[in-house]
Amino acid sequence: MYAPEYERGIAFNDTDLEIDWKINPADIILSEKDKNNPVFKDAELF
Repeated sequence: MYAPEYERGIAFNDTDLEIDWKINPADIILSEKDKNNPVFKDAELF
């Protein structure tokens, strides 16, 4: 069952995580919700 109040996300471009997505940044399309995801160090712990 989907419970939106428990939905979480992490910024895909968090520099601390150093993930090379091999995607041109100009080609990335994000939803407004995903644009507001926190970086990992600021993410809510649960």
